[in-house]
Amino acid sequence: MFERFTDRLRLATVRSVEQARSLGSPTIQPEHTLIALVETSHDIPVYALRSQGVDERELATTLAGMAQVGPPPPEDHVPFSDIMKGVLEDALRESLRLRHNSIGTGHMLLALIGTTQRGAALPTARLLDRLGVDGERTAEHVVRFHPMNLDETPQRPLPAGERTHPTHWLDAAAHDTLQQAQREACATGLDEIGTEHVLLALSLRTADPAVGTTLTEAGVDHATGLRLLREQRPVLPVSPHRQLPLMDRVQLLVVHAQQLAERRGHDAVEPGHLLAALTVDGDCVGSKLLMAQGADLETVGARALDRLGPHPADTAH
Repeated sequence: MFERFTDRLRLATVRSVEQARSLGSPTIQPEHTLIALVETSHDIPVYALRSQGVDERELATTLAGMAQVGPPPPEDHVPFSDIMKGVLEDALRESLRLRHNSIGTGHMLLALIGTTQRGAALPTARLLDRLGVDGERTAEHVVRFHPMNLDETPQRPLPAGERTHPTHWLDAAAHDTLQQAQREACATGLDEIGTEHVLLALSLRTADPAVGTTLTEAGVDHATGLRLLREQRPVLPVSPHRQLPLMDRVQLLVVHAQQLAERRGHDAVEPGHLLAALTVDGDCVGSKLLMAQGADLETVGARALDRLGPHPADTAH
């Protein structure tokens, strides 16, 4: 099982050992593991908990108070308790349920929420329940952000002579954006990737100037977009990760993005081209979601393209 752990879960496991030692426990308990999970601010458990109104620092303090304190254990191996062994097995089950090929920190959090002992919830699970943490909402974040295996992704973009489809123009970042859009669709329980999922994926690219800066200036962000979608649609059960088809409008969006790239003399489609193409069709859900957050489509499209740079011929003079 341990060979399937992501690097972040391996690190959290090391930290759970440190927590057990510092609190004088001879074994690793659920409290130690949950403290370790919330120590990393830029990871799935913290994002999932914050979205449900939980402060990870206050949670860690409460958990430390719940843990049994004793003298520091010997410096030899600190094993998992029997309860934690059950949690580990449940984390594997959560990974398989969501059809992921690795076990991550998000699956461990789901296991801590759902694992029972003799039919009763664990103390950590009861605490999370009192704080309003919901398993299905947490699963949304796991589906949305768990790292995907992209080992089989071909070179991006494909060499010019091998491009037979608009998607072959996508660079690595644009390809990753559509992969994230697939996660967004799965996280909302849908079976097709729509333009709204592409926008949600683009809004996570905050470090990309053509996308992140443009959307920030327009007042568009992932949390607001997700909230607006939830207000418009019924909440569906999280769908396990799987390959989903692109809706016709998303296929058309990729075609528009490729045309914009060609027109400007760019060698590949970047996320900025996808954002600019999204603003072309004012009737698609993604564009309406932009406008619902106060964005002007023409301004967003123009600024995204401007930040991608001029036609190479214009810089040759």
